[in-house]
Amino acid sequence: MLNWTIIQKSVWRIDKKKKVWFWDIIDIKTRYLIASRVSNTRTTGDAQRLMETAKRITGIMPKKIITDKLYAYWDAIELVFGADTEHVQSGPFAIGAAAILLISLFITLTRPEATGLSS
Repeated sequence: MLNWTIIQKSVWRIDKKKKVWFWDIIDIKTRYLIASRVSNTRTTGDAQRLMETAKRITGIMPKKIITDKLYAYWDAIELVFGADTEHVQSGPFAIGAAAILLISLFITLTRPEATGLSS
C-alpha cells in the first residue's frame, strides 16, 4: 500500500478579495504526483474531490495520508477511504522533500523565467 502526502503548496490572489488554492497528492516513496486540484475554497468537499480523484487514478487505498492541520481532511479521509487509512497531521514544514519537489515544479510552471526555460 502507498503512503500519500497532501500538500496545499500555494495560494494565488486573483484580486484583492479572491484566492485560488492549489492542492496536490503525492506518493511518499516514489514521489509521483498522483492528483492535483485547483479550488476557490478549502472545504471538506474540495479535499474529498481531490482524494476521490487520487483513488480513481491509482485504484488503491493508501495505508497512511499525511496532511497539514486543515480540519477539512478529517471528514474527507473518512468519507473516501473509511477508517482503514491512517490520517497523520503534521506541521507545514514536516512534509519535507516532497513539498520541495512540488514547489520546484510549481515555480517551473508559473515562472519559467526563474529556471531559464522561458524564450
